[in-house]
Amino acid sequence: MKKRLGIIYHSSIFDERRGFIEHSRSLYDEIIIIHPERVIYEYRRDSVYPLMWMDGVSLNDLSMVYFLEYGDCTAQQLLLLLGNLEKDGCPLSTGLERFVHCYNGITDNIGKCYELLQTKGSNVRTNSYLIHSRAMVDETLAMAEKNGDFPLLNKPINGLGGMGIQKLKTLTQARQFILENFDEGERIILLERFIRFVKEWRVYIADNNIICAYEKHAGDNRLLKNLSRGGKMMPIEEDFEYVEEFLLKALPQDCRLGLYGIDVGLSESNHYHLIEINTVFLYRNVLEVTHVDLPRQAVQILAERARILT
Repeated sequence: MKKRLGIIYHSSIFDERRGFIEHSRSLYDEIIIIHPERVIYEYRRDSVYPLMWMDGVSLNDLSMVYFLEYGDCTAQQLLLLLGNLEKDGCPLSTGLERFVHCYNGITDNIGKCYELLQTKGSNVRTNSYLIHSRAMVDETLAMAEKNGDFPLLNKPINGLGGMGIQKLKTLTQARQFILENFDEGERIILLERFIRFVKEWRVYIADNNIICAYEKHAGDNRLLKNLSRGGKMMPIEEDFEYVEEFLLKALPQDCRLGLYGIDVGLSESNHYHLIEINTVFLYRNVLEVTHVDLPRQAVQILAERARILT
């Protein structure tokens, strides 16, 4: 019996992901770095999934695959690989459904896209909207106005660390901005309801287990912001049990299995909100602040789902 691990990550941030690789060496017999753009597929009539090869190495008998970064592949190449791995029965570190939600322009029906964003299996409604095409703009904004979600934030979904966020106060302003800046086929528009938070936390979770968390502070500015934009990480001192209780109830059903960095906020009206679920995240200085070795604990939890093949 042999356990083989596949890892998808971008070589430019190897140091950031080194911990996941190093801590996995004692849990797996072999580690393969996967480049989705180099995978070759051999389709068969008698099987629902193809044979998959990369540089002569079979990917059909992997025990598990970690997705740690987007790499050099396109969204289509990534989805093709992950979809076929899932059909082959290979456990993934992040649920395939989350990738479909974020990447794939699968529909021009706003109702369907809105449904995909809902926190399934919980009593929490998301205040987010996805736009895949110009045809969806008017209907999406009308739904946001009907739900009372203005003002909205237009947020890049490609990990820009808080850059490029635009506050859209009215439907008219939002429509004009989106139509002027939407490059059809090149990007997806993500809109979120603007909420002023008095506290915000980043929580790291693996397979429904909270590993560690820290509180975000504004640093040299009154407004909370990303670490890359001057925000500060602070140890959690109080009230986190309420965050844990909220998060485990609010977490979408398709995130019950997987590795995520999740942002939770407490609004001025004293309500908790699920802000973002990040499938790719940075964790610099997390050990220093939380005293928890995030990669070590994450890979140990994920390894419980790994399959053993003969």
